[in-house]
Amino acid sequence: MKKSSPLKHDQTNASGVRVMHRHGDDVESYDESTGTYTVNDAAQDEAPDWLVTYDEVKNLKSPSHNKVDKEDIKRIYLKLKSEGHSLETIQKVINGVKKKRYNEYSAGVKKYNSILAGYGESEEKLLNLAYDKEIKRQDEKLFSTTGGTTEAQKKIIKEEMKKSRAETGEFGTYEVTYEDKDGNTIEQGDTSSYEKIIKTSHVWDKNQGYNTTSLSDQILDYGDDDFVANTLTREYKHLGFTFKDTGANTLTATNSTTGETFEFYTNQSVGSGEKEKIQAQRLIDWMSGQPQEIQGTAKIQSTGEFEKRQKIDQKLEELETLGDVD
Repeated sequence: MKKSSPLKHDQTNASGVRVMHRHGDDVESYDESTGTYTVNDAAQDEAPDWLVTYDEVKNLKSPSHNKVDKEDIKRIYLKLKSEGHSLETIQKVINGVKKKRYNEYSAGVKKYNSILAGYGESEEKLLNLAYDKEIKRQDEKLFSTTGGTTEAQKKIIKEEMKKSRAETGEFGTYEVTYEDKDGNTIEQGDTSSYEKIIKTSHVWDKNQGYNTTSLSDQILDYGDDDFVANTLTREYKHLGFTFKDTGANTLTATNSTTGETFEFYTNQSVGSGEKEKIQAQRLIDWMSGQPQEIQGTAKIQSTGEFEKRQKIDQKLEELETLGDVD
């Protein structure tokens, strides 16, 4: 194992090796008994054998081929001739020097290429470790709203990590947000609109041009199941929910993401709307437990850029609020 490493151990792979290195962090001490390093006052694990740091390659120079030139040949010839050696012997010596210098150059090229290849492989392993951790973080964060990161988003994140590594020496972390056509952030997984299903009166704007928009009763209390199904579908189709009349006073909701269905009832003849409220709450609870279709266009940016934008947005909100004061 290496006893000098600029690793910052932020990650763990399958074998338990935690790696995320930053250039230029010197080892301050090494404890043989525990096998740990102290780097910038933080205890670190041993560096893995495969790690090749930037410090090991930053001053690497390509080998030069010191070819035997005319002056070398003249010097060798004059020296050996003065010692009484034959022309054949002199030629063998010159050829030997040529071969020796070529072999040194060839060995240097091999070592140079090996170090560079090792650094490339090391960086690829570090990238994959950082990437796996970042995708796990993203999936845990996004699972409840979008089901996790898509393959296209994963590809973008990996490319951004490569770019960040080249520019800053860090792989970085990233935020996946969604925006509408005007660049406004859309919060995924917002279920507040479901509550209108249980309200005794509400305006269903998306019925505009199709049917009545303003209802004086709870929607499930209406006797026309097709009207109820169509109204709910118009309202929630963009979130991935459709509704169908599947029997007498019976509707079925379908989630387009999971394919799961849910049956509920409408226009119960007794109970003064209380039974409809129970059915409405059942439907709301089921919808709240289902993933929504993704709204808007995904935008992937570094956590730093994301936080910077949040601060700017907060400032703009504060200015707008101040503008309303008389």
